[in-house]
Amino acid sequence: MLETTRKTQTSTTHAAATAVATVLTADGLMHLFWATRAGWWPAHDARTLSLAVLGKDVPFTPPILLPLATVLFCGAGVVVARARLGRGHRFGRVWQAGTVAVACGVSARALAGMVWALGSHVGLDPAAGDRFRCLNTGLYTPLCAALAVAAVTVLRGDDPIRG
Repeated sequence: MLETTRKTQTSTTHAAATAVATVLTADGLMHLFWATRAGWWPAHDARTLSLAVLGKDVPFTPPILLPLATVLFCGAGVVVARARLGRGHRFGRVWQAGTVAVACGVSARALAGMVWALGSHVGLDPAAGDRFRCLNTGLYTPLCAALAVAAVTVLRGDDPIRG
């Protein structure tokens, strides 16, 4: 019975880590795409994209986008390492600390999104308009909240079953 419970918990931890890593990797790939300046999908130019994604006009240039992509890829890798290798691994504390950082980052974005959804315009460009508000309320904030829960699930998970 205990072995079945541990396997279920390990499976849940791995599923949560996979979800976090998938979203962070996809976001990192989008940042790499934007850094190439091959296109601004899903917008038609960098300014429109910035207003829709960030709620303010920020330069979407390689010196800004490439480090962000790197952070996203590293975050994805650390969360997967925490789930698959556990705290007992020789780098277990690094994996745990990195996963805490991911959980804090997506939690902060979710909280900011909730503040904006409740009507505050702190830090937002008035030109962001309804597009940002809709994306924030319907996509960014719920996704970040779900990622925060998933990251905490990984943090609370037991070390993987060895053997």
